[in-house]
Amino acid sequence: MLYRRGIIKLDAALIHVSAPDAKGFCTLGTSVGTARAGVANADHIIGFGAVPDAACAAMKNHKDLGLHTEMFSDGVLQLIASNALTNKNK
Repeated sequence: MLYRRGIIKLDAALIHVSAPDAKGFCTLGTSVGTARAGVANADHIIGFGAVPDAACAAMKNHKDLGLHTEMFSDGVLQLIASNALTNKNK
């Protein structure tokens, strides 16, 4: 209600959602009320999209990659599982 009434100004919303289903729909989870208000009232919505996972998929045959990041997508987990991402030289 604070967002909808304009009591709190929301410049950006970074919302955690589930992976898209076959039709491309995501769920906002148990915090749907707060998350939906953030999405509806923020000036900017920030999302990952498919690009990071596609980039990771292209590197799955590399060896001993390292990673420094504040956040990552599921593609990074696939790099770890394939032993491409080891941080060996870090």
